Amino acid sequence: MDWSSMIIEPFSHPFMRDAMLMAILIAFLCGSLGVLLVPRGLSMVGDGLAHATLGGVGGALILGSTPEASIWAAMPFAILVAWGISWLGRHAKLAGDAALGVFFAVSLAAGVAAIHTASRAGVNVDMEGLLFGNILAVQPRDVRIVSILAVVCILILLRFGPRIAYAGFYPEMAALSGIRVERKEYLLMTLTAVVTVTAVHAVGVLLVSAYLVIPTVTARSVSRRLGPMTLTTIFTGAIGSAIGLIMSYHFDIPTGAAMTLALGGCFLVALGLRGLGFSK
Repeated sequence: MDWSSMIIEPFSHPFMRDAMLMAILIAFLCGSLGVLLVPRGLSMVGDGLAHATLGGVGGALILGSTPEASIWAAMPFAILVAWGISWLGRHAKLAGDAALGVFFAVSLAAGVAAIHTASRAGVNVDMEGLLFGNILAVQPRDVRIVSILAVVCILILLRFGPRIAYAGFYPEMAALSGIRVERKEYLLMTLTAVVTVTAVHAVGVLLVSAYLVIPTVTARSVSRRLGPMTLTTIFTGAIGSAIGLIMSYHFDIPTGAAMTLALGGCFLVALGLRGLGFSK
């Protein structure tokens, strides 16, 4: 089999095309927010919110949600956790990573307890799929839902993105300019929670931070300007996803792990380009 066949043949299957479209959407969503989080030292917010999603999943299962719908039902819980992190950081004088640690531990423990309770009640919970994801199992309905979320995020970022970035990187100057910094912080955390839950649905709790962090760090190795860095981040996420899906198809590697390894390879390539003088 030649190289072109190896690349094209996997996407002759509808489930692979759906998986690729979902991966591109997640790469866009995570890339658009990663450039607002990672440079500020908030790279682990997505990881913490992903683990906190377990608490929402467990609560949804206990309240009667189906396992398939429980991740989407966990979104309000993830948003509340994101707001709690912001509130503690501002009003309780607790550093962001400390606030994240508090909510991370409590919501994770609550999720494990709730999922265990639901399992004892006869609910069949796919813990492996929840932790590591199964993007090959996404349905066209899931792709439509994420497409709608992507459009909403585009509209919000087009309207408020520059102010969110200004308020995040230069809060004192933004406040003097009349920007309500606290509101922009809550908006950013809300978007991060929504995107994190969306990514968990496809790549799982343990791998979601890869899409928020690795493409952004890769892009920062090439450019430090926000516009080019955002485009490079999205492109890296999409290319890494495609390579990972192809690797998973041909070599029978778990898809989430393959995509994460491919993103890591993109990072190494970016470091090489930086060493050759391509960074700006």
